Amino acid sequence: MRKEPVCLGFRRYPILICFLKQSLYDFTDDLIEMVDQRLWELYNQAKRNFDSDRLLASKTIDEKLKTLQDIGQILLDGEIEDNSVRVKNLIDATTNWQLCGYYDSSYVRGISI
Repeated sequence: MRKEPVCLGFRRYPILICFLKQSLYDFTDDLIEMVDQRLWELYNQAKRNFDSDRLLASKTIDEKLKTLQDIGQILLDGEIEDNSVRVKNLIDATTNWQLCGYYDSSYVRGISI
C-alpha cells in the first residue's frame, strides 16, 4: 500500500514547528545566559573601580590630614614669630597669593567675573 503525499505534507509542518519552537527556547536561554554573564563582568569591574577610587581617596585624605597637622604644628609653635606665619594686611596677602599662584584675579569672593 502506498501512502498518499498529502499525509506526508501534514506531518512535516508539526515537526518543523516543534524544531523552531525548541530553537527559540534554546536561543532565549543562551541569550539570558550571555546577558547574565555580562552583568556579572560589569559588576566586578565596577567593584574594582570603586575599590581603587576609595583607596585613592583615602590616600589623598591622609595627605591632607598630614598637611593640616604640619600647619597646626607651625601655627602652635611658640618659637615661630607671627609675622612669618600670618599676613598683617590684605594687600600683602593678595600679593603673596598671586606670587604663589593661589589667587586668580578673575575670581572675587568665589564669584566668577
